[in-house]
Amino acid sequence: MCLDMDIGHYMILIKTHNRNLTQIYTTLAHEIVHVKQYMYDNLGYLLDSHKPPYNERWWEKEANSKAEELILKFVQING
Repeated sequence: MCLDMDIGHYMILIKTHNRNLTQIYTTLAHEIVHVKQYMYDNLGYLLDSHKPPYNERWWEKEANSKAEELILKFVQING
């Protein structure tokens, strides 16, 4: 979960119990995309004003697709 705490401040909460490292990294990458969306795509306003069904939300589709890219970059950089 990504929380918009204050202007320019965000908190990412990740469940770690009964999850492997790959699942945790995938969640972290997904939530980092949401931070970008809060910063540049007005996600806070969208969440407050317009909530289509989960599978139709562009911000979730983007977070799911970009998470994989972020993980691959992380692995390439860190081996």
